[in-house]
Amino acid sequence: MTTIAMNNTEIDSGTHSEGALSRMVPSGIDPASIWAALLLDTQCCVNLAEIDGTIRYGSSGADRCGCASEKCPFKGIENVTDNLPDEQAAKLLSCMRRASENNTTIVLVWFLAGIRSRTSIRPIETDSSPLVLLTTRSAKGAYLSEESDGEEVIHSLVGDAGPLASLTPRETQVLEMIGRGYSTAKIAKTLDRSTKTVEWHRASIGNKLNASNRVELARIAIAAGLTAL
Repeated sequence: MTTIAMNNTEIDSGTHSEGALSRMVPSGIDPASIWAALLLDTQCCVNLAEIDGTIRYGSSGADRCGCASEKCPFKGIENVTDNLPDEQAAKLLSCMRRASENNTTIVLVWFLAGIRSRTSIRPIETDSSPLVLLTTRSAKGAYLSEESDGEEVIHSLVGDAGPLASLTPRETQVLEMIGRGYSTAKIAKTLDRSTKTVEWHRASIGNKLNASNRVELARIAIAAGLTAL
């Protein structure tokens, strides 16, 4: 069994095989240094939490959160649900319990503080109570398959979409494609719709988001994590 020692707690590798771990953590490398880099250098929110959400270790205390967002809901908290709306908190805790019970990694793609985000939930076995490792970052508009490297991917409709909450699912999809630089014709072909329908969606999106042109819409899409630069 491969373990990582942190503050006198032995943490098992969980779902990874010995071979996979040997490729990720070469022999002779101190896992504690990798943990520190994950915490400080990745611009991710990283938390090791109990199943009830209580944070045991992580970057959420005070200003130690590694992400760049001032609106990050995981800053200055003691429980991962502290700054989440009730429905969103319940969704996260449910995924944490399921990941632990089934010994599987779950990737939750959802909106946090108006930004589409990707939260990976990995079960960690310890010599005491089970823990889960949560890493959260902007989803950057990446299309994720339903399964990726053995991970279960959940695209959740529960979340704080900020200004984008006023958009329909189709309008959000069109906004994402505008952010990717797609022309009206390419969006129409991708969605199997007419260019007139796409233009109608674009006008509706602009009215709802107070954006007068495609450049402004693209900026909004990028800022919301719908697509990357």
